[in-house]
Amino acid sequence: MLCDSFLVRPFRAIGAKIRVETTREGSSPFQVDVGCGAEDGVFILKFHRDVCREVRVFDLDARDRLLLIGVRACVWDPVSGGWTGETAQYRYLCGRDEGGSFAVEISIGGGAETVAEAMAAVKPRLARGA
Repeated sequence: MLCDSFLVRPFRAIGAKIRVETTREGSSPFQVDVGCGAEDGVFILKFHRDVCREVRVFDLDARDRLLLIGVRACVWDPVSGGWTGETAQYRYLCGRDEGGSFAVEISIGGGAETVAEAMAAVKPRLARGA
């Protein structure tokens, strides 16, 4: 399902490197972390192998070094402790600035399709330093 080269280009356009991991454990279908130490600034994309259905780069703003990436994946049901047949979009705004690299999760209901919409959705959290 995942092709590293498909994901490398957009991250390279913002001056970043990535590492892709897949797992079959946990209740998060998709997660983006930023490495530290030896992998400082490397975006680590973690996909739940059994529930991710589609990977997509929604938008890229190379000038401001921002991109919006996401997956369509199954939804975790905390009551049953398992994955449902329903799917939802999981999105992250990824970027680089003077302070380093960052990744901010966009709420599932946020519906951001562009970097500008994602920035508007996370601006209150960025201002608080969350």
